[in-house]
Amino acid sequence: HMIRCSGNRRCCGSLPPPFGAERGVGVAAEQKTGGDALQAAFSECPLFSGMDASACGAFLRVFHRGETISAVQDGVPCVGVLAFGEADVYTRGAASGAQQNVSTLHPGSAFGICNVFIERDMPTYLHCKVRTGVAFLPAARFTALLREDGALLRRYLTLCNEKILYLADKIDLMGVSGCCARVAAYLLREADETGAVRTCVSKEQLAKYLSVSRASLFRALGELTAQGVIVQTAAGFQILDLSALSRACGGAGE
Repeated sequence: HMIRCSGNRRCCGSLPPPFGAERGVGVAAEQKTGGDALQAAFSECPLFSGMDASACGAFLRVFHRGETISAVQDGVPCVGVLAFGEADVYTRGAASGAQQNVSTLHPGSAFGICNVFIERDMPTYLHCKVRTGVAFLPAARFTALLREDGALLRRYLTLCNEKILYLADKIDLMGVSGCCARVAAYLLREADETGAVRTCVSKEQLAKYLSVSRASLFRALGELTAQGVIVQTAAGFQILDLSALSRACGGAGE
């Protein structure tokens, strides 16, 4: 899973959908019980949409604020989908205190799907921001469904492709020198045809994605805003001067 910084591509897990819609779904799902919340999780996840959660063998677990959510339940590796609530994704970090919050998962976001075919733990873990319900599906059952359901297999392969492209995009951004130029390149890449850039991560998470400091990110955004190149909106950013933003990619230093 991972950060989804763009409103143009919706992936499960690391690329969560827009904040507003997810929170509304989360409240509705939490008011449901048992099978209803379980099915709501599948319905909101592009990977499992249209599938019967109970018939697939999924089950619901609820976690409290501050708890860690593991993809291993009762000793069984699972794929998970948030039914309600929110959970932050943290890197484990090789050194003590090196953990970083890289994204936030919302209802419909899936996790534990990138290592179902290999025996290796993910380098991240989930931490509940609020009371959170999770629909779990044993990994063995998930892989069996992939063999049985061609449409599910295609959605899974599409999701894997999106994650690979996400990482390739990040590598490409790392080749852009200077914080302002990197931010400009990011905004240009994520903008839709109207110049709108939808972000669903915090500024801290965006700074980590761009591999710049939080202060440098705020300074770059402030400069672009002061120059009338962009304006910040409730959903993210709006590009006002496409030509000027393209020129900024030429490499303004930090």
